[in-house]
Amino acid sequence: MQQRKQVLLVMPAVPYTLYDWPIPPVGILYVSSYMKKMGLSVHCLNLGVCSKDPMDALRQVIQDKQIDIVATGDLVVNYDIVKEIVDCAKAVSENIITIIGGGLVTHSPEEAMQLIPNADYGVIGEGELTDSELVLALEEQQNIEQVKGIIYRNGANLCRTLPREPIEDLDTLPWPDYEGFDYFEIVRRHLGDNNMTAPLTTSRSCPFQCTFCSTSGGGVLKKYRQRSLDSIFGELEYLVEHYHVKEILLNDELFAVNEERLHSFCQRIKPFDIKWYVYLRLGKHIQLELLQEMHEAGCVTVFYGLESANDIILKSMKKGTTQKEMLRVLEITKQAGLIARGSFIFGDTQETLETAESTMSWVEEHIDLLETVTFNPISIYPGSELYQRAINSKRISNTVEYIREHCPLVNSSEQMDEETYQILVYEKVPAFAARYRRKITTRKRESMYENIVPDHIKGCYCHTFQCEKCGSKMIEYIFPTVSMFQHRTHCSFCGKQYDLFPGVLLLQQYEQEFSKMLQEESYAIWGMGETTQDYYHNNLLFQKSQDLLLIDSNVSRQKIGFHGKKVTAPDDDLVSRCDKILCCTSIENYHAICKNLRGNGLHTKKVTWLYQALLEK
Repeated sequence: MQQRKQVLLVMPAVPYTLYDWPIPPVGILYVSSYMKKMGLSVHCLNLGVCSKDPMDALRQVIQDKQIDIVATGDLVVNYDIVKEIVDCAKAVSENIITIIGGGLVTHSPEEAMQLIPNADYGVIGEGELTDSELVLALEEQQNIEQVKGIIYRNGANLCRTLPREPIEDLDTLPWPDYEGFDYFEIVRRHLGDNNMTAPLTTSRSCPFQCTFCSTSGGGVLKKYRQRSLDSIFGELEYLVEHYHVKEILLNDELFAVNEERLHSFCQRIKPFDIKWYVYLRLGKHIQLELLQEMHEAGCVTVFYGLESANDIILKSMKKGTTQKEMLRVLEITKQAGLIARGSFIFGDTQETLETAESTMSWVEEHIDLLETVTFNPISIYPGSELYQRAINSKRISNTVEYIREHCPLVNSSEQMDEETYQILVYEKVPAFAARYRRKITTRKRESMYENIVPDHIKGCYCHTFQCEKCGSKMIEYIFPTVSMFQHRTHCSFCGKQYDLFPGVLLLQQYEQEFSKMLQEESYAIWGMGETTQDYYHNNLLFQKSQDLLLIDSNVSRQKIGFHGKKVTAPDDDLVSRCDKILCCTSIENYHAICKNLRGNGLHTKKVTWLYQALLEK
């Protein structure tokens, strides 16, 4: 047998969060545990917990461990992060073998290999068996054509082997390699030592055909499979005993499709006395008695993919549900004492301004049934039925460039022209979302904002408020600056959750400071997204000001403008003309803008994040 190759599995430093919950990916943890089970020499690197520059950390580990193979992967929208890791590995040594995987390769194998020319192999589908067999074949210099589920280079050509069948029995897989990746260090840094949370995967894929979902196009990951309850609760017991986990998110695409599995799960989890959160599909199996049982067993929140409140659109999306069913389930969810959260997306093939507005009206009418809701345009991702339709209709003419541009919005509606579509997604939906957040912020939340005080050292807000449900007092809760747009907290006694929008209040509270800033220096606002929409709808000064220069790199936004104001593309002259540039974005986008400016040789001293600028005033 040939000498063992040293394999390095790299988890990218990408902020995976669900509101304020850190949800790092577990796929690579499963790959690691299986490869170790097979006796391979595996090292792990979590770039999200590195104390220095991630690429410096990667280079150091490659050199220290004498790594032969570097494997990594991610979603399609993060292809450039995967590329950076692969390029860094090849820069250390051209002889290092590089493997990429995840949704990026699974749904776009050829495109991924073209976008990342330094990748030697791509893993299509589930990686546990494929990665292990590929490494063994490389170690023993076997014919890699016999390894199912890969794409590889043969000179200038790309070759694919036979597809890998889905893993039928998920119980045969070892539990994720939490230790190898310091997984809970991410949680600890985000939430502290006393509120450990964990995602728990109990199934894979989904049997339904929603047109916007990446699994709707079929392919290697179409088959729906579930773990046994014995396997699930064995892992849960381990998480509680070893990491003192107090809350879990059942982060499956589809947790259960029938009442029996939910009933059995409730019986098994109740003795753990742990809070849990779950995604459920609307359906007849969701009954009041079942929801009450879930609540008694520790369930706090149910996430529903509502998508639309218009029956025409629901049918077009192949959701298999109706507005009437949606209302029934939301009413009994509230009656059972559970918190319901939902999401709506706009831009289906049959969407019109009228159907979109009917959904918005329905949400406003039933706002008390939902703790919070998200509103977004439909994103067309590889693997979905909408993606294939967009290719067939030439709305996506170049799939490689589409991914390179991070899957920009595409009008998939057969009922709206481009101008109408842009009005919907860039004006009507964001404006409605801003109004909704304002209502949520003020609805029964007055006491929660009474004692907000700025902390100029931490750059955060601290406050106390009384839980609306049980009356307990929550003391000195901290809003980190990264969560100023939206933050979630919950009562540690009864588990009631609160979605708070401190940024909305901040923008109102600091209107005088903002006015003074505009008088003292010339400002440009960079980013016409949700934060700017919130500011526009909550600040009269912003609405009236004619002097603000608005900047956005989005070509569609430049064409349509922003509530009647001109939006300009960023350029060298514009950057140099302004005294200051305020980034009305998330903290991640602010850092990305600064990185982009530095990459073009421009200094970033005049660029500041809006919230930090207000705090400094």
